[in-house]
Amino acid sequence: NATSENAGCSPCRPGTYADQRFSGATACLRCEFGKYQDKSRTTSCIGCPTGKAGAVLNASNEDAGCLACPAGTRASNRYSGSTSCLKCAYGKYQPENESTSCYDCPLGRAGEMMAAISLDNCTACKSGKYADRIYGGATSCIDCGEGTYQPQNGTTSCVDCPVGKQGRPEVRGATNVTGACDDCLPGSYGFYSGFAGKAVCLDCASGKYQDEYGASVCYDCPENSISLQGSDNITDC
Repeated sequence: NATSENAGCSPCRPGTYADQRFSGATACLRCEFGKYQDKSRTTSCIGCPTGKAGAVLNASNEDAGCLACPAGTRASNRYSGSTSCLKCAYGKYQPENESTSCYDCPLGRAGEMMAAISLDNCTACKSGKYADRIYGGATSCIDCGEGTYQPQNGTTSCVDCPVGKQGRPEVRGATNVTGACDDCLPGSYGFYSGFAGKAVCLDCASGKYQDEYGASVCYDCPENSISLQGSDNITDC
């Protein structure tokens, strides 16, 4: 009869579940990390809600089994059943509790700490530097390289030396064109080299000259005259 059939069957208590969905379960299993069960006689456990994480086994209610992820962290699972709260990575922040993601630091700013809780933790890159990503989430501010400069704060790139100038050797982190770039000398002219990806100074070709600093072209010698390469005066013709 029904009484004798059920005599050997024990109900699974809160915090546990039967290991088969239909019948014939042989044991009550503890709810895993990230889950809980507040009822008896069940065949599954409930995942912790989004933004919360469960770090205990055998949880018999949501409050006991699921803790809200605090600001500066996110739940390990985007939906439910998270088992841990993960710190926001470098370049990210989260000011709210119970979140499943972290925000990227905005353009021109860099996040140099983990578990940041505020946009204020994303530092604007100072002049002479730029953020290392163009879409946000930068982790550091980098010095402008040789032949470039940046006068503004909070940028994602640096400005190339203009044509007629070239980068000063081994100068990095320049904040203005004067600090980063030297004029092309007389006898030369400025040229943007696609191969080098920057402005360079080249000697005037034979038959040409240039007597000014910072020029972008060389002048032709007068008719029926010639000059050596790199000539810096019309008298060289």
